[in-house]
Amino acid sequence: MVYSADETVRVIVGSYDKSSFIRQLLKAGKLENDLLKDKNEKFIITTLHNLLKGLEGESC
Repeated sequence: MVYSADETVRVIVGSYDKSSFIRQLLKAGKLENDLLKDKNEKFIITTLHNLLKGLEGESC
């Protein structure tokens, strides 16, 4: 993979029940709720653009 010098790559790790940030991503429509619904364990690999746009709170 090649990234330009001004791009930032982040890996977000969290759980739905313990991470307010993950819940905010779901609420903002950045992640699909159906991907996590009724799952005990699940990982999602995706690219999020404008990650913080539409999110609230200090965790952003």
